[in-house]
Amino acid sequence: MGQNFQKIVGIIIIIFSITGLLASLILSIEKVNRLKDPQIHLSCSINSAFNCVSVMDSPQAELFGFPNSFLGLMGFSFTLIYGVNLLLLKERSKLLDLGFFAGITLAFIFSYWLLFQSAYVIKSLCIYCLLSCLSSTNIYFSLFILLLKDGTIRLEKKFNNIIQMFIEKQYYYYLIGLWYFVVILLILHEMKDMFI
Repeated sequence: MGQNFQKIVGIIIIIFSITGLLASLILSIEKVNRLKDPQIHLSCSINSAFNCVSVMDSPQAELFGFPNSFLGLMGFSFTLIYGVNLLLLKERSKLLDLGFFAGITLAFIFSYWLLFQSAYVIKSLCIYCLLSCLSSTNIYFSLFILLLKDGTIRLEKKFNNIIQMFIEKQYYYYLIGLWYFVVILLILHEMKDMFI
């Protein structure tokens, strides 16, 4: 069961890494095209609610002095390699797992910071940014559950037993669903005027 679960997580990570890579690649191409021609119509600009030009032109889009989509290209390339390793390897390195988890945790936090900057500050969403956020979320939760399940991440014994029971009964699907529901609700509440 443990090896099968690892392979399932590997497949999930591969699928969402490819999704995130494609979203980051399209955003990078769109950014380059916009630099060449500032008047160009971008494929991700649909209406005022989904307008990646507003997002792309904001300071948040280049937090480290270059487009955030370049970070996505690098990050999702690493997650793709890691997902293939999970799929093919039987033995894993605990140090590599924890290092990768630390990296994906930072990516997860950064994705949600950008998402809420888009919704609450910029007041526009970017479809490809949403795909990138969706990808990092699914990679994060899948890996977190795997590392809890196999004991790589351990909590205090009383909590660990509860977590293992929670994982065994697959209640985490409800928590992930609740996470998405709350995030969507917060965004819809903040941007309700744009969707009416």
